[in-house]
Amino acid sequence: MTDSPVPALEPDADTVTIFGTASDGESGAITFARGLARHVERLLQTPVTTLVYRTNPSDRRPCRAVQTYELDIGDHHIVVTCYETTHPLIRGPVPEQAIVVDDRRIPFDRPTYLEPLEWQLARAIWIAVADRETARQRDEPHT
Repeated sequence: MTDSPVPALEPDADTVTIFGTASDGESGAITFARGLARHVERLLQTPVTTLVYRTNPSDRRPCRAVQTYELDIGDHHIVVTCYETTHPLIRGPVPEQAIVVDDRRIPFDRPTYLEPLEWQLARAIWIAVADRETARQRDEPHT
């Protein structure tokens, strides 16, 4: 994970609210969002109530290519941002992801290309939520 700021979406970003089951001809981004939601639901054992995909209109005008996947699950609001950055030792763009759980950025560095990205993101989200729940329970006064 780099400490670079997460790029923002443009005001006219395209927005798709994802409902129900997959349909024929669905874009890869929507399929990815469904996979991410499915993994997060399994790990947190709670249904995702809202799933939204947003993307900058980089196909219509010059702007940074940024995509977000927003999930509401239980009492948590999760935003996964996918974007390209640079690295001094690599030519061309480098894909990067940032995860924000309840307005708090959590560490994520893709450990492997052997496991699907949506699974790796879901696992990082699950750990962050579990850590917050453990801290909350620890800090609550015991009666």
